Amino acid sequence: MDQLSEEFLQSFRDAQQTSEQVQKLFTVRSELPVFSKKTELMNAIGEFPIILVKGQTGCGKTTQV
Repeated sequence: MDQLSEEFLQSFRDAQQTSEQVQKLFTVRSELPVFSKKTELMNAIGEFPIILVKGQTGCGKTTQV
């Protein structure tokens, strides 16, 4: 991962730990069905230039990916 991505992830983690609103948002987002596919999706994004994500309306495709 490049330096910018690492810095972004660290700033997100810091904000997540200090912000109650971010904590609530994370909790809600983690309950979306697509959340359980995070590792699989990240691996596919890293491996292929184009991926298609198919799922039911409301499963989190847009907000998570």
